[in-house]
Amino acid sequence: MVLEIAQRYHHNAHRGLRGATPYSMWATLGGVTPPRLLPDTASEALRFLIQFLPMTYQTVQADGLTLFYIRYWHPIFTAWRATKQKVITRFHPEDLSKILVSVDGKRYLEATFADLRRERVSLWEQRSALRHLRALGQRYVSEAMLFMAVDEQRRIVARARTQTSGASRRGTVLKDLVPRNTRQESSQIRQGESASVKPTEASVDYSKPATAYDIEQW
Repeated sequence: MVLEIAQRYHHNAHRGLRGATPYSMWATLGGVTPPRLLPDTASEALRFLIQFLPMTYQTVQADGLTLFYIRYWHPIFTAWRATKQKVITRFHPEDLSKILVSVDGKRYLEATFADLRRERVSLWEQRSALRHLRALGQRYVSEAMLFMAVDEQRRIVARARTQTSGASRRGTVLKDLVPRNTRQESSQIRQGESASVKPTEASVDYSKPATAYDIEQW
């Protein structure tokens, strides 16, 4: 797709452009009126990213802001919690260790885990841990229970990877223990057996009428 568009289409003469190529026309018009580009600064890049992050509305409570059963804190929450300020909250699904909070949707503040000892967690890990706790019959889910479930699932994944890696190494070692001559002989035997099995071909004379079976004569 990329080669078709970027090379063939953009560099071939276009009838609608009176023989010019889309690339040459873009270069010509771009020289007359330079296109607007995103400023090459970290703050502008971050502001651009924020506009595409998932958004939700939350109310700042006495203990801060809670999202996905996780409590977040920022010093400004001390003033906002008195009026139970409702804020716009944006988050990155791959990293819930921090969220972006705004009152007007223009200026954002970064709030972090209230408990800074917590490790970063993704939204998919949070949802998986929550499903696990619900399956165990847990109606009330606390932040501590959620992170304990995440840690346990990470340990399960780590053990599975270790076991898979160990099994792969053991298979390689066992293969190396078999003498090369034995492996070659086994391969030759299998090839000989395959060569000795020939498909049977039924000779059919299509010039003669088809044979009628008893079932067809009823």
